[in-house]
Amino acid sequence: MAGYALTLARHCPALRVRRSRRRARDEPYNLIGDLAAAVVAARDAEWVHPLLLEDVERIIASDPDAASLIGYGLLEDIQNISSHRISEGAADWLSLLGPRTRQLWLDVDELWLRVADELRDPPAMTENQFASVTTPELREFMERVHRRTAEGVYVSIADVLDYETRHDLLQRG
Repeated sequence: MAGYALTLARHCPALRVRRSRRRARDEPYNLIGDLAAAVVAARDAEWVHPLLLEDVERIIASDPDAASLIGYGLLEDIQNISSHRISEGAADWLSLLGPRTRQLWLDVDELWLRVADELRDPPAMTENQFASVTTPELREFMERVHRRTAEGVYVSIADVLDYETRHDLLQRG
């Protein structure tokens, strides 16, 4: 899986700069998470390398096992980060995606929406608490593992894992 992460990362010069400032982390989900943050930053600037999205589509088509890395690494992180940064939210990405990537995007999004609808307790994170996070590295991490819904509810990855466990859906690779 690390090979796929590196294949996708080659399209993002900003990612090479970001990673050179940190200690090397070979874990594919870490690299994909860094890529997602760089891609959202590029989208904020209204630029995403089209070959990156073509490679995502090609990888999903050629290796169904890679769908977990792409779905729960790249797409989930893009959706989560975008929910905090892009005024139109994550849905703005759909027009850029190929058919397989779009379906995977929708599947990941549907899971988070189901979790938000079923939250039993008030969310652990409130908008004021989230806004109080000012350390850039911590804020970036928080954006990756929390999603702000259109209604302003903060859903965490822990909420998703709890939902998947309760519904016997836990399939992440």
